[in-house]
Amino acid sequence: MGMTELRAEIDRLDEEITDLVCLRMDLCGRIGGEKQRQGIPVLDAGREREILTRVGKRAGEPLDVYLRLLYSVMFDLSRSYQAALGEGETELGRRIKRAVAETAPRFPRRATVACPGEQGSCSQAACDRFFSMPEVFYFRNFEGVLQAVAQGLCDFGVLPIENGTGGSMDAVYELLHRHGFHIVRSTRLHAPAEGCGPAKGGGTGDTRFICVARELQIYPGSDRVSLMLTLPHTSGSLYSVIARFAALDLNLVKLESRPIAGNDLEYLFFIDLEASVWSDEVVRALGECASSGRLFDFLGSYREI
Repeated sequence: MGMTELRAEIDRLDEEITDLVCLRMDLCGRIGGEKQRQGIPVLDAGREREILTRVGKRAGEPLDVYLRLLYSVMFDLSRSYQAALGEGETELGRRIKRAVAETAPRFPRRATVACPGEQGSCSQAACDRFFSMPEVFYFRNFEGVLQAVAQGLCDFGVLPIENGTGGSMDAVYELLHRHGFHIVRSTRLHAPAEGCGPAKGGGTGDTRFICVARELQIYPGSDRVSLMLTLPHTSGSLYSVIARFAALDLNLVKLESRPIAGNDLEYLFFIDLEASVWSDEVVRALGECASSGRLFDFLGSYREI
């Protein structure tokens, strides 16, 4: 057969595969309903391993690897479908929708803002990008910035979070997680990595600064999502998360990992996505990831300026 005939045959098979996948998803949904009624968890790892072994043997070499990968993705989609049918809206989904409804329609021009360092620092320069008329208070360290916001002394805080040469600043992520703060804006400056000293001298690079708040605030035009999560140190664990976002055609703009001290079984990941939480599909995918039972910190939905 020539190219045209071969492609026509693939088209015919695609139609059959589509019908079979839809039928399989329908059956998975019905099984999900039975699991819910019986109080059985959505994940059945033993059943999945059994199927992977069976399809791998049926395909034989060299296609067994490809079939196992294909079915692993299908398992993720099936579990996601079962969870969506059984649980409805997730807790994270409700939080996001509530923040969208309650956040002011415009980002404030005036605010009291906590910055690390001193007047003339790069943190102040970042602050001036976020606000046209800020009242700035300076603190010696990052902890002081967040404490000022936590205690209501300031409306927002400005912190460096990422340097072009050194990567993410782990201490800032840890503080955001510990205090439960959220990112509401970000920007990039040609600034010292620490972002606290006067904007002069050597050791400069592109530093990313964030504006943070105590409560989750999602302003119109927000098109970036930041996440911090842990995943097991096993084959395919990261892929299963990324596949959810890839299925929605979301652009991954940042992915960094860190080993967790004293824990050889999990890794910590920092992920940024170009995504709009005005999309129900995006909110559903985030909610499903957050329901995994592991650390999943939704750091915010915001716009980078």
